Amino acid sequence: MKCCDKIEFLGCFSACEPINTGLIADSSGVWRIEIDYMGITKYVSIDLKENQQIIINEKLNEDYLHTIRIINPKKQLLQNKCFSFKTIKTLCLN
Repeated sequence: MKCCDKIEFLGCFSACEPINTGLIADSSGVWRIEIDYMGITKYVSIDLKENQQIIINEKLNEDYLHTIRIINPKKQLLQNKCFSFKTIKTLCLN
């Protein structure tokens, strides 16, 4: 994952549930989300419509700070920055 000049903290979320980032897609198409935690990067593609909320529906490790880069269909970084959030320990039922 490339380094980010600006990182905005989105908050703490349960690792069991989809994470609503509160961010809105500024165009329609396939978006790429790069999720980094503990030096491991996971790549996720999601199909979004313009003005749709960006929700991460991936199983994530609990109790970690994650940094994400959200790249739109034009291969541009959303809001020209990265975002981070912390997953909290919960009793996830698998």
